[in-house]
Amino acid sequence: MPWCLLALVALGVFAFGNGLNGVFVFDDVPSLLQNPSLERIWPPWTALQPQPETTLSGRPVANLTFALNRALNGVNPVGYHVGNILIHLCAGLAVFGIARRTLRRATFPADVQAAAAPIALTMAALWLVHPLQTESVTYVVQRVESLMGLWYLLTLYCFIRAVESQAPRRWYALSVLACTLGMGTKEVMVSAPITVFLYDRAFVAGSLRAAWQQRKQFYLCLAASWLLLALLVLATPNRGGSAGLAAGVSAWRYGLTQCRAILMYLRLTVWPHPLVFFYGDDVVHGFADVAISAICVVLLLGGTALALWRNRMVGWVGFWFFAILAPSSSIVPVVTQSMAEHRMYLSLAAMSALIVYGSFRWLRQGSFAVWAVAVLTLCVATNARNRVYQSETMVWIDTVAKVPDNPRAYDCLGGVLAAAGRYAEAAEAFQHAITARPDYFYSYSNLGVVLEKLGDKAGAKQALERALAINPRHYAANFSLAELLRTEGDYAGARQRYLAAIDVMPREAAPRLQLAMIEMDHGNSDAAIESFREELKLRPNDAASWMNLGILLSEQRRLTEALQAFECAVRAVPDSGQAHFNLGYALTLAGRTTDAIHEYERAIALDPKMVDAHLNLGTALAALGQYPAAIEQFEAVLKLDPNHATARASLSTMQMRAVLGQ
Repeated sequence: MPWCLLALVALGVFAFGNGLNGVFVFDDVPSLLQNPSLERIWPPWTALQPQPETTLSGRPVANLTFALNRALNGVNPVGYHVGNILIHLCAGLAVFGIARRTLRRATFPADVQAAAAPIALTMAALWLVHPLQTESVTYVVQRVESLMGLWYLLTLYCFIRAVESQAPRRWYALSVLACTLGMGTKEVMVSAPITVFLYDRAFVAGSLRAAWQQRKQFYLCLAASWLLLALLVLATPNRGGSAGLAAGVSAWRYGLTQCRAILMYLRLTVWPHPLVFFYGDDVVHGFADVAISAICVVLLLGGTALALWRNRMVGWVGFWFFAILAPSSSIVPVVTQSMAEHRMYLSLAAMSALIVYGSFRWLRQGSFAVWAVAVLTLCVATNARNRVYQSETMVWIDTVAKVPDNPRAYDCLGGVLAAAGRYAEAAEAFQHAITARPDYFYSYSNLGVVLEKLGDKAGAKQALERALAINPRHYAANFSLAELLRTEGDYAGARQRYLAAIDVMPREAAPRLQLAMIEMDHGNSDAAIESFREELKLRPNDAASWMNLGILLSEQRRLTEALQAFECAVRAVPDSGQAHFNLGYALTLAGRTTDAIHEYERAIALDPKMVDAHLNLGTALAALGQYPAAIEQFEAVLKLDPNHATARASLSTMQMRAVLGQ
């Protein structure tokens, strides 16, 4: 058996090794790079609270593994890919262990039991290196799928070891632990307790009653893991509007779409081409669009139900396939993507088992030579597919080439090109998205931004206004149009758009800051002060805003409040000479000259070339009668700015007073 394990590891490394060169793409950015819950690994419960409205929300176990990656690797994607590949290799070994131990059971013919190891190796190898797995392994954030798959497989594997062991309690406990961890990783784990129960009936106990009577306590413990899943689902309703019956998509239309998706998954199992990173969010309009697909799926479901009744082994494999797909590929809409290859991660194991087992029953030992060639061919195909993930631009170019009517893919391509400064190409991509879906306001908004970068302000304004005509509550379009109007000097129009952006996303600080700045520029001090205060509630460490607020309050002689604002600025950036200077100025206005001198000295220590700090320090020292020290500061000003009239006049006065002894 050790050679089988080594062979699987070697095949997995060969197939996915070049995935180490992959980059962060798409949902990796908000889920991994912009996720504050990954910044600390201790205390551990901080990493068990994922960022809301990301792929990791409601999935604390997966979030914890990424926090470990952040602690070890920072934001270097290589370490994350290593983690994903290791998880997948472990899952492949678990598939082998489950298959080998199952095929050795007395329920199988003697020739199958004798060849259990090579058959299991073939099943596991086919599953391990299949190109359909690339999305779950090489797309970093989809660790949620592969990690859940590992827990699912370990739940079953530990159960099998328990029923074969003379001391099963440890294995039962490990099975329950794996099941619980899986529930905290992804909702697809929900079917695991039932799958184990049906496995018991098909391969061990012989009936549901016998399985329950022999292992009642174990199944109750497995079922208890549903409580954790229920709590996580309740704490993440509709996954931020991206999934669930209240997510805005008809369950009937989504269910019909899944009929097409399931047949596509089956086709990709046999012929994994073309593989698509993002299929889009389109759903079919009615039964007529997928009548044949729907009939096929109904027949497959009926066949699975019949097999569960009459041929428990085949029925259990069929149940495995459909039960794992059910949470995302039934009637519960996932509005962000109606079809996705990573959903086949575990279900592919069922197909691999059926195909390999059937071929062995037909060709016997001769089937292994055929599968050896097939597995090596799949390794090469997986290796080629992984190369697409080595650039986010390549990912989206590949996607739009295969699904040219996918507006979201074109929009993402445009976003990547714009981030690289390729604005003309980005504008073209956004135009393609609009052509594919004329009401796709996201691309109108993004087009407006890149047209402004290209100097076409009229076109930019038209695109942004078009986005808002389709969706007046689109935050990005409101904010971008406000920015454009501000540069054109349209104060009233910019103010209106900033207020609209704030109304849509009141927790966003950027529009509040920009609104405060234009209010300040136009002399509306009270409105500016209010906007700065609201922005600082959201970004309490924004030193620039604290300083601007302090300046406005100083101008209104609200010195106590101004001092508080400048003190907050100093706490936010204690190494900023400007922050200390501003605080010193406010202290001077408040008549606290000695304290002001300390702040001016600190400002000069941090920035020796700050002319105003030297000047104000000299003035403060002069006010206390410390003329030699004041002269030194005025001379420092003149060294920095020989034409500084105020410093020259003050220096003459101080020198005269020093001579007169005053």
